[in-house]
Amino acid sequence: MHAWAAAVAGLLSSSCPLSQILLIALWALGLIVSFAVLPWSGVGSKNGVYYAVDQDTGALVWQQAVVAGGEAGGFSPSTGVAFGKIYAATFTGPPYIFALDAATGAVAWQCPPTECNVFSFGPAGIAGGLFFVGDGSRQLRAFDAGTGALLRKLDLGGIITSGPAIVNDMVFVGVGLGPTGEQQGVYGLALQGRHTAARARRTARGDRS
Repeated sequence: MHAWAAAVAGLLSSSCPLSQILLIALWALGLIVSFAVLPWSGVGSKNGVYYAVDQDTGALVWQQAVVAGGEAGGFSPSTGVAFGKIYAATFTGPPYIFALDAATGAVAWQCPPTECNVFSFGPAGIAGGLFFVGDGSRQLRAFDAGTGALLRKLDLGGIITSGPAIVNDMVFVGVGLGPTGEQQGVYGLALQGRHTAARARRTARGDRS
């Protein structure tokens, strides 16, 4: 249940060409993650491109244009890294929720636009082989981290901009934006604990079942 990789804050090397970090706002530095196995750091930009750079030299390793960019577009919430993938949600799309292959940047899976068609400011939450994320439609979704299969979704009554925190077989997430007439507060949701360990093992092996 607790064998999950957390996104680690980092900084882009000063030797990374400025052209590679165009449109990355200063607040986006919080989106930079260090990969647990690969010697790269990565950041999602407001221009809709995800960049991976060498941690020692700042040299560009790969880049992947995923969604349309702009002042209010692209990657806004923090991404997460686990099981050889980068998990993300974006302000523009489709895709709005997806996973990238950490080695190449290729899209590993994406939530179909018929299901996920609204912006997200919600950071990724990863635990027990599951990827949790909320969005502007008030939905908290749980995906199989390996396959991208949608396992569960809940309407929590308010826009979800907080990142789900997973502790002791519980998922905690905040909802609501203030005096907008929406539901506000913090939810604690119970996981089906007996299934998570087996799913985590399958995801770590790369099994599709």
